[in-house]
Amino acid sequence: MTNLIINTTRARKDYKQLIGQTNHFLITILVGLDGINTGRVSLNPSFSTSWNPQNMQTSALRSRHFAIKATLAWCVDALDGYFVMACEEPDIVQDSTLIHTSLNEKSIFRKFKAFNNKYSANLHTVSVEAALIEVAITWRNRLIHFNSDNSISATKRSFLIRQKSYIQTNYQGLDIEVLLDNYDGYKNPPRFKEVTALIRAIHKYVEVLDAAIIGNINYNNYAHAIIKHYLNEDNGQLKDKRINGIWSRDIDTTKRKIINILKGYGFEEVVQNTRLSINNTNNLVTLDVKSARSVFN
Repeated sequence: MTNLIINTTRARKDYKQLIGQTNHFLITILVGLDGINTGRVSLNPSFSTSWNPQNMQTSALRSRHFAIKATLAWCVDALDGYFVMACEEPDIVQDSTLIHTSLNEKSIFRKFKAFNNKYSANLHTVSVEAALIEVAITWRNRLIHFNSDNSISATKRSFLIRQKSYIQTNYQGLDIEVLLDNYDGYKNPPRFKEVTALIRAIHKYVEVLDAAIIGNINYNNYAHAIIKHYLNEDNGQLKDKRINGIWSRDIDTTKRKIINILKGYGFEEVVQNTRLSINNTNNLVTLDVKSARSVFN
């Protein structure tokens, strides 16, 4: 018997690839801009371009603001990507309303609200992070979209201020009231400490949300959805070669191939009993080619 479990969804793994070392990249850019600001950096002759700002300090400051705004936009879009990827086939979310919202609604804020509503019982530990994400989304919208009037509610603002001590402790001394004053500047970009705090809040929220999604799935249904996704072309046609390659073999080979497919979609093998066990009597293993075509068509 092979016991399988999911610790991290493919959506979160792909999200982490998107958001990656964002803080490191931003710091690297800002270090370079600081060199320009202090006059220690100049244009290398190997660059085949012209660069002769009238005021290097002003240019460096404006570029710093651009880099921070771009970082905020990228990270909010990575969160948007997580919502979409979690609902793409084989959909681990297993909620038709949420899938429709995530795949068809353009507003990341509405997707965010839909996920919060669906998994509200599991997200109470990241209520502050969820509030900070609302700040991040609306701030990004103000900076990116022309004439955007997005703003957090007075209730959410009061909640964040009441959590001032928690935020200072968990976000490297960040003063939420100073952040909100800067936020109220409308077109002001976040400061460096502020944008890194918002990124950290997104990371923590996604970590907890991902665990909530995994905790609510039906493992057998998801395993079935994975096999169906693996066997079907984008146009919905079954891949006969793949079907034959799995169910025309001896039962041990069939079992091994199914396990490998599931691992490719995020399952991991563990010793203890789990919510999904694959053995030689498992329904997925005991199918023949004809039955497999019927089941997964």
